[in-house]
Amino acid sequence: MNSSVDERLLNFVENNKSDAKAIAGVIAHRQKFPEEKFDLLRSSFPVQIAGIREFGEFMPLAVNLIDVLIIDEASQVSVAQALPALLRAKKIVVLGDDKQFSNVKSSNASIEQNEKYRSDLVNYVRQNISERADVLQRLSMFDVKKSVLDFARLTTSYEVMLRKHFRSYAELIGYSSTTFYGGQLQAIKVRARPVNEVIRFTEVDATGGDWWGCRSVLRPSVRV
Repeated sequence: MNSSVDERLLNFVENNKSDAKAIAGVIAHRQKFPEEKFDLLRSSFPVQIAGIREFGEFMPLAVNLIDVLIIDEASQVSVAQALPALLRAKKIVVLGDDKQFSNVKSSNASIEQNEKYRSDLVNYVRQNISERADVLQRLSMFDVKKSVLDFARLTTSYEVMLRKHFRSYAELIGYSSTTFYGGQLQAIKVRARPVNEVIRFTEVDATGGDWWGCRSVLRPSVRV
C-alpha cells in the first residue's frame, strides 16, 4: 500500500506541478480548497488526517466528498464539532469510549443558547419533515453536549468492543477492567520480570509522629 500511495504522490508532483504549487500555498495560508481541484487532491492523497474543525473551514461543502470518515476519541467530540465532517462523508467509523472524559468545552457551553438552537431545530423538523416519535428521538441527539459517539449509536450498523489492551500490564489495568468494563479487557503487554522484582512494599515505622497524617503506611518502591 505504501508503494501505491508513494506512486500517486510522485505522479501528482510530476504531472501537476502548477496545481501542486498552488495547493501548497492554499494549505500554507490555511485557505479553503478549491472544489474543482479537490478530486485531484483526493486521488493523490487517498488518506488525509485533519482536525475535526478543519473540515468546515477548509474542505469544500459537497456530498460524498469523503469515502470513509474515521473519528477517533469520539467521546470527546461533540455533535456540533463533527457535523461539518459528517455531512461530507459516505461512511463513518467512530472510535471512542464513553467511560472516558467527555468534551470539556462543550460541557461548559451555554445551556440557554444550546436549548434555543435545539428548539428551533425541533420546530423546523415538525413543520417541514416529520412529527414521528422516532425522528424526534433521534433529533434529541443534536445537542452540543452530546458526543458524536452517542449520536452514532442511533444509526450504527455494526458495533464492537476492542478488548486488546496494549498500554498497561494486567496488574495495572485490572482494576479498570473489572470496575468499568466487566473484566473484558485483555492486557497483552508482556512483563519480562516477576511482579515481586518490580514492585516492593516497605512498612515504615512512624511511631515518632504522624507521617503524612498516618501512623503506619505501606510505601511502594518501584524498581525498573
